[in-house]
Amino acid sequence: MLRVPTFTPMIDELEEFYRTLDPQSAELGQSLEAMLAEHGEESAFSLKVRQMRILAQESDVHVFRHFPFWFQFSAGRGRFIWGGLGCCPGGEFLHRHLGRPYWQAYLEALEPDRQAGFIQSGANPVGLDHHALDYDGILRCGLLGLREKALACREHGAPDTLPFYDAAIAGLDILMALSCRFAGEAERMLETETDPAVRENLVWIADTAGRVPAHPPVTFREALASVLFCRECVGTLEGIGISTYGQLDRMLYPYYKADLEAGRITEAAAKDLLKAMLYYTAVRFDEDHGYHETSTTIILGGCDPDGNPVYNDVTRLILEAEWEIRVICVKFDARVSSAHPEEYLRQLCQVQLARLPVLVYMNDDTHIAARVKYGQDVRDARGYVAGGCHEIVLGGTEVCTRADTWICMPGLLLHTLKKQEYDTFAQLYAEAVADVKAFHERVASLKNAAEAHWSTFNPLPLYSTMVADCLEKGLDVTAGGARYSSTALSMVGAATFIDSLYAVKVLCYDEGKRTLPELTALLESDYAGEQSLRQYIINRIPHHGSGNAEMDRFSGQLLRDLSGVSGQTNGRGGRYYPAFYPHNMFRYLGYRTGATPDGRMAGWALSRGASPSEFVTGVSPTDMIRSAAAVDFTDFTDSFALEITLPRLPENEDSMTVLLGILGSFLEAGGSTLQLNLLDPELLTEAQKHPEQHRDLLVRVCGYSASFVQLDKGHQDEIIAREIRMQ
Repeated sequence: MLRVPTFTPMIDELEEFYRTLDPQSAELGQSLEAMLAEHGEESAFSLKVRQMRILAQESDVHVFRHFPFWFQFSAGRGRFIWGGLGCCPGGEFLHRHLGRPYWQAYLEALEPDRQAGFIQSGANPVGLDHHALDYDGILRCGLLGLREKALACREHGAPDTLPFYDAAIAGLDILMALSCRFAGEAERMLETETDPAVRENLVWIADTAGRVPAHPPVTFREALASVLFCRECVGTLEGIGISTYGQLDRMLYPYYKADLEAGRITEAAAKDLLKAMLYYTAVRFDEDHGYHETSTTIILGGCDPDGNPVYNDVTRLILEAEWEIRVICVKFDARVSSAHPEEYLRQLCQVQLARLPVLVYMNDDTHIAARVKYGQDVRDARGYVAGGCHEIVLGGTEVCTRADTWICMPGLLLHTLKKQEYDTFAQLYAEAVADVKAFHERVASLKNAAEAHWSTFNPLPLYSTMVADCLEKGLDVTAGGARYSSTALSMVGAATFIDSLYAVKVLCYDEGKRTLPELTALLESDYAGEQSLRQYIINRIPHHGSGNAEMDRFSGQLLRDLSGVSGQTNGRGGRYYPAFYPHNMFRYLGYRTGATPDGRMAGWALSRGASPSEFVTGVSPTDMIRSAAAVDFTDFTDSFALEITLPRLPENEDSMTVLLGILGSFLEAGGSTLQLNLLDPELLTEAQKHPEQHRDLLVRVCGYSASFVQLDKGHQDEIIAREIRMQ
């Protein structure tokens, strides 16, 4: 990141605080243990309220002298923790004490599949991360408005809903009281503060934190403070990861416009507030000295609930702020469509050409249609955001538990190949798809067995007030209160699976070069003594994403069939959706997967998202996009990313034309999600040898960006290989 001189005092203050942060985990843990010992017979809702009260009242609150917002309280959350079970003690306490029978059974049941390399998953069968709040409702009603709604719903609620309503109302009271603690701390600091600029900041916080977000914000700064406070504090109190700031440009524009017209803000001042928010994430997660996952997304563009494209002055200011300070640990998810103005697309490409690989491009035309196809209301679908990297969740209306379970598709295929002989390829094809479906159903069944009890061991009543329909139903999000209660089990290795199945078709059924038993024996030997056959597979048999018409038809049909392996009912009464979201698991699962029929050697990485296999060379962006057009990505409700690597283009109009052309072709082909890397293999290799000279070399990894020299050698080698294969 680049330090803007005027922000140096703020950055220094943030760095000093987070470098020495004491999350008070031990002290708070003792208080929670004492609470459980005294009140352990109470309901999970009552215990959750007691937990939130302890965290909010016994934690130290901290107001920064130079930072224009408030949210930092200890509550057990360490420097590099964004939520989930790691958000100690809030995230794990009730889960560990009350949920043990459920997560332990889940862990034990899946252990053989982990050992076999079929799956990568944690011990947690429920989703404590990648969540989104109804920021629109918070900004429109304030927390007091949500409280009034909860009280009104409680009056008509059935007796069995009262524990939920009481916990939800108490949670809102605790959150508002916590905000008032920041106002009081700012007032205390004013008693001794003499710096005029600092006093002005503290006066604003002292005045505002007692009103907002209890009441709806009026100004741009108040609205941004509300979003930041609720995202940070709700996540910490509930012990979940609320990864996204939401569709900031759409939400903040009315406040910005009103402030400008009233003379309350300038363009420069608004941009500085946005920069402060970006700097906070960069400093907290120590961006300058290493990579730490932040799970922080900002959504840009897209459309409003009526379908009107969003691109406004706040969109422009956010992108300018990023371009000027070069923060890489915040993920910018740019929703794009055929209806967006070229000015918006050009500004996105300008950031890309500035060697800032922080953008992911999400195709509104495809994603919204996919959600509608799966039964979600179009107005809700238009509010989709990115849950953690670029996985999709509908902001404020959906709770999707995901990014905790990854299924190794090629590993399952190897199992299918060894099960029996198949007289025809059609029999093998059907069995391969059936085996994936059976495995998906097995994992779903195990998750459901635990998730059905989620509300009894770790409910989320405060979060539930900020998700549509929970208050109307009188149900916590953990019990299916959200309008949409979905789950996604991510399949990994699409191209590896597709290419392998197609190679078996050619080798064993079309050309008869090997019998299936002979081929499986060859794979178990890692192609020992058969490199000529392996080269034949790599160079003569078509591959997914290479633009071959026959292969494109095969890929399109197989992916359509694989989209049908989900659809099960989850433990909250919702639905399982198909997903191919790999994150880093394409590498980790690849390490544990034997040689595959597509020519991949044992231990090599699997393919990423919708992209061709990692070792396939000579594939152009045109080939990839042409092949993408053969897939109906509306069959997949989640982000199915195509990753394209280009040379390190200069910042000029010719390069702009290239990127705009690729983006336009991607939209026209009906792609799902696009990530771009602009790389120079010689520069990357040089950076490996002399990292101290290339600390500003930034790369897109998979769903996130990082300084190349801060990655481990395995990641570095894989990224260098991406560029080499494009030569």
